[in-house]
Amino acid sequence: MASGSVAECLQQETTCPVCLQYFAEPMMLDCGHNICCACLTRCWGAAETNVSCPQCRETFPQRHMRPNRHLANVTQLVKQLRTERPSGPGGEMGVCEKHREPLKLYCEEDQMPICVVCDRSREHRGHSVLPLEEAVEGFKEQIQNQLDHLKRVKDLKKRRRAQGEQARAELLSLTQMEREKIIWEFEQLYHSLKEHEYRLLARLEELDLAIYNSINGAITQFSCNISHLSSLIAQLEEKQQQPTRELLQVRLRAPFQDGSC
Repeated sequence: MASGSVAECLQQETTCPVCLQYFAEPMMLDCGHNICCACLTRCWGAAETNVSCPQCRETFPQRHMRPNRHLANVTQLVKQLRTERPSGPGGEMGVCEKHREPLKLYCEEDQMPICVVCDRSREHRGHSVLPLEEAVEGFKEQIQNQLDHLKRVKDLKKRRRAQGEQARAELLSLTQMEREKIIWEFEQLYHSLKEHEYRLLARLEELDLAIYNSINGAITQFSCNISHLSSLIAQLEEKQQQPTRELLQVRLRAPFQDGSC
């Protein structure tokens, strides 16, 4: 791969998709994308639920993010490598400001590109130095490893989300079935109680009628007896007013017998 393509790849992988600047406190979301902490704060505001990834728009039920320290370290290394490129010869990384020599080496201790003169200087003596292309390939390999890890995490999250959605659907189906069962059982119980209510009320109606007929017959008999007694009392009172001679000639009837009109 050409050095220009490598540099562009490194810059793309260490650039926030929201602010388009190097990552500052990169935070990894459940979808696998990385966003600056400050950019997420601006995008989400005070929302704690139903937040979405600014890059892929995947929605999350809860506000959840975790620091991606490995990506932050890689970003710092890339920033150190991205020095200004002066015009003219000297290679993509430019020339050493101190010695005006092309920056072709990378000091692992100081984590910075250096020239061959710097490599021999007292400042970098004894340091572990790599060819710049080899250092870039190493950074590229680190980034690729991180990308592979993030993709695996993303796939795992997707599988777990699918499992969660399936479990949710199954549980909702079970609760719906239980809901319908409860409704059906109470409807059956309601109809059964209604039928029992109708039977009890019908029995009470029959009992009312029997009571009415029974007592009404007795009341009718009492009324007939009272009427008969009133007639006898009137007759006796009339006889009582007759003269003595006629009164003595009166032969009293047999005493009143209850039970017939």
